[in-house]
Amino acid sequence: MIILFNFIVSILILLPNILWNDYKDETNHYVIKYPIGWEKKKINQISMFISPKESDTDSYQENVNIIVQNLKQLKLSTLDEYVAFSKKQITEKYAGSSFIYIKDDSLNNYKSKEMLYLFNYRKSLLKIKQNVFFKDGNAYLFTFSAKPSDFDKYNVIASELMLSFRFVN
Repeated sequence: MIILFNFIVSILILLPNILWNDYKDETNHYVIKYPIGWEKKKINQISMFISPKESDTDSYQENVNIIVQNLKQLKLSTLDEYVAFSKKQITEKYAGSSFIYIKDDSLNNYKSKEMLYLFNYRKSLLKIKQNVFFKDGNAYLFTFSAKPSDFDKYNVIASELMLSFRFVN
């Protein structure tokens, strides 16, 4: 109950003070909001939104990525298959990574799966939240990554960013 209360208080304090930009992906026909001051990058099918450094000694910039993947190329047809494939890749390729949970979810009225795990990458531990849904033969994978000590602080912003996702013509 205390965690929920702290989360709600964080939303009420942080979000009203954040100004947002709109980003439109012309290739994949979606719009998403991201905080002013965050860097945006687009490389092939990946859209990245990167937080500014908190200080000169900040060793990791928290970020949210959206990857659009063709399901035929992946040879996957269900969310459960996708999640099992992802989990296998992560745990086999990155020793020391561990899953906290995998659960059914909904993202903007699309049935989705949410995964939370600790990711051991280049001798650094990151906390990762991913949410994936399928539409028109594609997987839309949202990935939020942060240092475990900064995860809760940025999770509010990352969640709002993901919830702002909308398809457009």
